[in-house]
Amino acid sequence: MATFLTGYDVSLKAGASVKTSTSEFLCVGAAATSTSLDRTCYVTNDSITAGTINASAFIGINQSGAMSSGSESCNIRMHGISKGICSASITEWGWVEAYRGASTTTRRGQLQECVNGVSISVATASIASHRVIVGRALEAGSTNSVISIMVSPSLYDGNLIEA
Repeated sequence: MATFLTGYDVSLKAGASVKTSTSEFLCVGAAATSTSLDRTCYVTNDSITAGTINASAFIGINQSGAMSSGSESCNIRMHGISKGICSASITEWGWVEAYRGASTTTRRGQLQECVNGVSISVATASIASHRVIVGRALEAGSTNSVISIMVSPSLYDGNLIEA
């Protein structure tokens, strides 16, 4: 499906995990610690530089191709139509979030579908329990495929879903 990519982008400082030639169309988040609040973004769920908690801190999708270790900034799609990479099968019109699984090197920054939970527990104040919906898939995809999505972030309670 051909999709015209359009939306609202913001230029942010590129963290180490974004400064690679393979970070285009990956989800990025804010730093995991409050000591690095300098508008630097990192690939979500990257255990090396940003901490796995960054999957909860999704802010957008990297639109900058040809990133390298010398790159200083990147363009992040915060709202609108973008491409994204699937960590597993995603259905057309499915709600998606940043991948939060155990594969912090292979699947980091990719998308996974939000699945309605089978049980509801009491919400907690822990950031790990609260996630961000990235948006909706505009087409179906499978592992490692690139799909078009409508980036429209919103907070939701992780206790209400099962990933």
